Amino acid sequence: MALQPQTHPNAFLMLPLELYSHIFSFVSDNQDLCQICLSSRSFYQEAVPKLYHRVNLTLDEEQVISFAWTMETNRILGTFVEELTIAFWFEAAPAVDGRGRPTSQAFMFTACRKILSAVNNLRALATMVGDHWSEGHAMVLRDCSFRLHTFHNISLNILDVIDFLHRQPTIQRFTHRRPFFMSGETRFPKSFLPNLTSMEADVEILFAFQGPRPLRELFLHYFEGEIEFGTSMLTNLSLFGETLVSLILDRENCNGDVDCPALMGFIGEKLPHLGRLSILDGRIELAENQSVDATFIRFLSSLSLFKKLHTFEYSPASWDISSFWWAVLSRGATQVAREIFSSNPYLREIKFPTTPICVDYISVFPAIAFSKDDMNNIQENPAVLKFGWEDW
Repeated sequence: MALQPQTHPNAFLMLPLELYSHIFSFVSDNQDLCQICLSSRSFYQEAVPKLYHRVNLTLDEEQVISFAWTMETNRILGTFVEELTIAFWFEAAPAVDGRGRPTSQAFMFTACRKILSAVNNLRALATMVGDHWSEGHAMVLRDCSFRLHTFHNISLNILDVIDFLHRQPTIQRFTHRRPFFMSGETRFPKSFLPNLTSMEADVEILFAFQGPRPLRELFLHYFEGEIEFGTSMLTNLSLFGETLVSLILDRENCNGDVDCPALMGFIGEKLPHLGRLSILDGRIELAENQSVDATFIRFLSSLSLFKKLHTFEYSPASWDISSFWWAVLSRGATQVAREIFSSNPYLREIKFPTTPICVDYISVFPAIAFSKDDMNNIQENPAVLKFGWEDW
């Protein structure tokens, strides 16, 4: 936290203050910014907005309490916070003990509420839960005056945040890292997140949408233990067909029997104008009458359905050493790349792994990237495939 600076003569300032403000924007270390804030009152005024622009409160309970006290004693600092990551360490909703005194959990709840009420200019919020879990966490998000463009939720259930989301129509980027467990009663009206352009969530969240959104980027995960509804889970992708450019699909925990060629064919019919398609496949056994060559032919045929596909990325699950893909690669990675490029004239870049990794559940895969120019020349370079949750 920035302390009040010592007073120093302004004669020591050799440059206009607005230039110092630009210089301080290149300082990435908060400790350095703190020292700058303490050097003079003039530097404090220029540096403190940079220090409080992005705040991370995930270390421990004391960090949250200390920051709440800072917001309460110097409310102007809260107006500088535009990006906040906060962990909710309380175990339950606010309560009192037998003598009517606030419990430690209630004290923590109050601290979180003080912080969220002070950051009126907040634009990006990431929430997570500390060591404890409670269905009452949603109460801390009530009555917030800020208007977000980004909300990342790592731990709260959808029912815990849905009222909050209804009050945030300005959100453009939404991450929901919890299983959706669609039970049929949750539906999003057309007024819900009307400006959404980027979403990362459980694939079952698609069932809740009843109308289009201006989505351009979509990252969908299959959570372990969910019921597999086949391609019907992706039916609502057509709601975003006019705007969607990029689709990433993590099927590593998929429990169904729809193989990747069938899945890509379904997506190609729903989203023929997609520009990027990335798939981390699940383990789907080939039918007894289906050969590896026949499966790859269907794979290529499905790719041909996309009319604007520029980038295609594919990998079997990290632990799947029996995937048809490894048998296909026996003909050589370069030859496989040529066949993929030949299946769709719009493709310019493809990535895929060339050897099994044989480990459980990793998010970054070593791969080969093939790029093709307008003269059909193909270049090959080492690359990585990333299918894990995106960094904030």
